Amino acid sequence: MRTPRPSPARLVGLVAAAALLALAAAPALRPEKPDLPPERLRELATHVIVGEVAAVYTRAEEAGGWRTTHHLAEVRVERVEKGDGLAAGELAYVRYWTRRWTGWGTPPADTNGHRGAPREGQRLRIYLARNAYDGFGRDNEDGGLNVIGANGFEALADGDEDADDDHPRGSADR
Repeated sequence: MRTPRPSPARLVGLVAAAALLALAAAPALRPEKPDLPPERLRELATHVIVGEVAAVYTRAEEAGGWRTTHHLAEVRVERVEKGDGLAAGELAYVRYWTRRWTGWGTPPADTNGHRGAPREGQRLRIYLARNAYDGFGRDNEDGGLNVIGANGFEALADGDEDADDDHPRGSADR
């Protein structure tokens, strides 16, 4: 017995359905900035600090279909592992950002900003860039401290003293 062939109209319908399924899955397949290994974070950073987050301040804006939240974390510096101009016991103000798509349709291929964002009271190692490439671009020539993107926060347990290790553990979101 011979199996009937689908009609051309049925084939067009199947192809259209497959294309719609592929488009629906596209947001999950969007490229995101990959995590940098700790060695690369340290190499890019102009400053590396260990400290506790005292406060987090935020400001949000909407433009071009994105809701971008700019964050400023106030960090009580416990130790400076790299860089000049910061000292133990001082406060450092570090900048980072996150965003989410609020526009219509599928978001464009782009990053959503920093991952592993800190919370108040959290102890971290933070990889920073001052007047240098910060993992996203070089638009921080104002003397501020930008967190290296996208994974420049490394969560530390209380009493974690691996600061002098040549190969520090990974980022906060691993």
